[in-house]
Amino acid sequence: MGSMADNKSSENKEIKQPDLDKRIEDEIEELGKNNRIVRGKDGPVSSFLGALGGLDTKIALLSRKAGTPGPSEKTLEYVKNAFKDDGMDNVTVRAGHTRPWEDTKRLFTDPKLKDISLIGRMLAIPSTLIGGYFSKWDRSDHYNPFTKTMSLYSDIPSVALHEMGHAKDFLQHRYPTLYSYLTKIPPLFLYPEYKASKYAHQWLPEKLKYQTGRFLFPAFGSYLAYAAGMDPILGMGAGYVAGQVFNWFRNLFSPSHKEQKKDEKVQKLPVQGPNERYIPETKAA
Repeated sequence: MGSMADNKSSENKEIKQPDLDKRIEDEIEELGKNNRIVRGKDGPVSSFLGALGGLDTKIALLSRKAGTPGPSEKTLEYVKNAFKDDGMDNVTVRAGHTRPWEDTKRLFTDPKLKDISLIGRMLAIPSTLIGGYFSKWDRSDHYNPFTKTMSLYSDIPSVALHEMGHAKDFLQHRYPTLYSYLTKIPPLFLYPEYKASKYAHQWLPEKLKYQTGRFLFPAFGSYLAYAAGMDPILGMGAGYVAGQVFNWFRNLFSPSHKEQKKDEKVQKLPVQGPNERYIPETKAA
């Protein structure tokens, strides 16, 4: 009996071990064209700091799905669809985590990054480390053009696709280092933000295009206010209002909205039999 109990306990250990490994090791999904999605988790200390730091993102976007521990599989499906676009090559998506030290080492060891100049990769060391840790500790979604890596925390398709838009934008430029540093200068940084949101809107399915006005307009409003020397919170509020107006006009003139109105008119018509003629009711005198 004792030996059978020992065997049972050893079997249980063998079954639980892979689950423990999955918590420790990142899960990598190769997508072709040297693109990949890496699913992982931050350590306990970073997770605790991220839960606190991510509160400002939730408040700013008025959504509990902002600054979460990571995007859902449904959101990642939209990311995978965006990878089908031409020019989306050699991109790494880190879902629910960042690895600043690992990505810094990749600047000089990953063959996919050799097309970036050595000077660019050297200059990218501080931004990769500092930006990576800030992204980790406040659960902000972030794209690094030098490591061609994005960190996704929010479970919002438009936000994830906005970061994908940054990737597409930077990958189209022959001199990404020059483009990156030039577009850090106000107000030039508005251009890549506009481009990223434009690509995100194109990739969003029709049923989710309202997220452009709901999430991307307020974010762009904060950048616009910052460039003008104003409070970004005021810009975000103005962007939220502009986003609602944008969605109202989009719904008003969209083909699906017109079809819906047409269907409503048809449904209001009285139902007639095959041999009946409709005679409108008249009020009694």
